[in-house]
Amino acid sequence: MYVFDVGEDDITKLNKALEYPEMKNMDLIIPLVFKNSFNALSNYAKQHSIPLVNPMSTMESILDNEYVFKIQPNEQAEARTILTYIQEKHRDAQVIVLFDDANTSKSLLNWYKTNITSFVPEGSWTMINYKKNGTKLKNYLKTGKQNIIINIIENKGETEKTYSNKLIQTIAGFSPSYSVSLFAEYRWLEYPNIDYNSLNKVDFHFTLTYLNDYTNPNFVDFVKDYRNNFKTEPDKIYAALGYDIMMYFVSALREKGDNFMQNPNTKNMQNMINHYRFKKADTNKGWQNETTTIYKLENYKIQSEWSH
Repeated sequence: MYVFDVGEDDITKLNKALEYPEMKNMDLIIPLVFKNSFNALSNYAKQHSIPLVNPMSTMESILDNEYVFKIQPNEQAEARTILTYIQEKHRDAQVIVLFDDANTSKSLLNWYKTNITSFVPEGSWTMINYKKNGTKLKNYLKTGKQNIIINIIENKGETEKTYSNKLIQTIAGFSPSYSVSLFAEYRWLEYPNIDYNSLNKVDFHFTLTYLNDYTNPNFVDFVKDYRNNFKTEPDKIYAALGYDIMMYFVSALREKGDNFMQNPNTKNMQNMINHYRFKKADTNKGWQNETTTIYKLENYKIQSEWSH
């Protein structure tokens, strides 16, 4: 294993590292760098046919190289996870998708419009333009059923903080007359103006690839080893993410050898904290991880609810 400190986006340092003769024969490269350095590494990896793992980027453009492995799922994969969860766990639920023409990803909105009927029966779902009809949200709820509200509105900065608080307070006001679960963004939990009592009332759910989840026995085993080695707790996500990348890719490379790039998926993932399942759009594209986890806030604690 070779470790190079190339800075976050320092092309000069990166080029010096790539001058090492050993680099051309690497079986795997895992860079923690920003856009410019990653693009340079992507070209190098493609030239020398080396698998290249991007742990953090959400940009679809990095998949233009067939040797790239993108760990963070795209928004459609996360949406599919939510709808699959509803299909398997809450088949009779009433599903409401909140969108806003100005602040919703068009590709995500179109994906829901095209695919929701494959997961939720006709008549059991609706899509609401919140800016136009948000005041009528209660009219779409059903008594005696679980009402699942999926927020796909992406506001910015202070606007989102205000919006998130208002939406949570509104939905919390529907309790106990209606049973409601809200799916939104993890970052809402970090806003200082959020009322956790209301969050519990709305049965708050979110999707995330990585979280220090002490209800996950594999994560607990990892933490014990981490404490023994480093005498501290792992950071927010990076330690666990790095562990899983090494566990997955080193094992898969040893198992599959030269066939790894043709079919990188493996069942040898017993000790991983979160599993990976890779798929590519076509032969000229890189591999996209499609696995994410649904978490929920229950009794003021975050716990893993479901993974797909």
